Amino acid sequence: AGLGTPVVHGIFASGSNVYASTGGGYSISSNGGTSYTNYTTANGLGNNQVRGSYASGSAIYVATTGGVSISTDGGASYTNYTSGLGSITVYGIFLQ
Repeated sequence: AGLGTPVVHGIFASGSNVYASTGGGYSISSNGGTSYTNYTTANGLGNNQVRGSYASGSAIYVATTGGVSISTDGGASYTNYTSGLGSITVYGIFLQ
């Protein structure tokens, strides 16, 4: 399977995992980008317009134009957060 759309706003890579922020959802590859699984609002993303992400272990943090979506199960499902944000349009995310 391919990316959510050919419009890619950002890439995060860790080992052989590639995380692509697209205009049609969030795409994850576990084989260096050969194939992707795409995730959308149907999986809990705040919006399909994904602008950036950060991943560590099974936790994934996704910046969308509808808030910050967090997965604790490797991307299978997301919980979206908008409370306390200056704007629900989030362009990037990084944790340290």
